[in-house]
Amino acid sequence: MPLPDVELADQALSSDLLPEAWDEWVIVEREWLHQMRLHALESLACIHRSAGHFGQALDAALRAVAGEPLRESAHRQVIETYLAEGNTGEAIRHFEELRHLLHAELGLEPSPPLCRRVESAVGAIRIRQ
Repeated sequence: MPLPDVELADQALSSDLLPEAWDEWVIVEREWLHQMRLHALESLACIHRSAGHFGQALDAALRAVAGEPLRESAHRQVIETYLAEGNTGEAIRHFEELRHLLHAELGLEPSPPLCRRVESAVGAIRIRQ
């Protein structure tokens, strides 16, 4: 069974609903579609990563990050993809960028589960050395 094409899925989900309208119901529906697009991209990242298609997984994850830069779950997909393909340095670099962004924009730190995930990857590197 062929895997979904990230670009086609993103294009299908990315057009704004009635972009010139600002009625309350349109705004709510537009936000719903935006959130569904982000969830779909994150799901595509998981599907492609599980199949070992790291380029497509990273493409989907980075599109989700671009769609909502403060969304930790999208960044988590990027980090998990880097880790899955053995690019721990890239995963750490991306995590540090997220940490800086969240602190600068919201005064927050990444969630404890994400911090533990990255720390366990760093610990795995130290153990192997």
